[in-house]
Amino acid sequence: MPYILISVLLFTAWLCYTIKKSSRESAKDSADFWARESESLMTPRKSIDDVVFITIPKEIIPKKVVYTPPEKEDRDEATDDPGVSDCDEYDEDEEDEEENTLEAAYECINTLSSELRSLSKAKIADLSEYTNTDLRLKYGTPNFTMLSTADTNYTRLVQMMPALVSSLREVGMNAEADRLLDFCDENSITSGKIRNLR
Repeated sequence: MPYILISVLLFTAWLCYTIKKSSRESAKDSADFWARESESLMTPRKSIDDVVFITIPKEIIPKKVVYTPPEKEDRDEATDDPGVSDCDEYDEDEEDEEENTLEAAYECINTLSSELRSLSKAKIADLSEYTNTDLRLKYGTPNFTMLSTADTNYTRLVQMMPALVSSLREVGMNAEADRLLDFCDENSITSGKIRNLR
């Protein structure tokens, strides 16, 4: 019986010690965080010469494309041909699905090309390695909004490239797709989806 009581007391003492230690460490981490945050908010403007900004050349932006649906064949003639088996008959649903997919690809190309054109006029930089506090400490609070926007633009560029390249390939615009992928390679714009498009 005394062994059980001693064990319970020792466990309780150890638990109290661990909780207090954890609280102290948490309080220290919180104090350090807020001290850095406060310091970053007071950081004056610093040089941004070492920031690598990405420029999108206008010649890699796909031109507006217009979807022209293929002319429909005379379905009655195709199905009345005695030399055509049931398996070879015209499948209207399949063709409509292909047309819808192509039309969606053309629409995607136009939408993303327009967005890429807008991004080409904006500042773009990969600053994902920095927290907001790190950005303010390194480049100054006055530069924070511009750099944060440049990083957001980079994120959007990385997100839109796979869809744009895939859509270009889908409609047979492989040269344009290759130009975009070369641009990504030259500017170290990478993601798993972009790498899979090669």
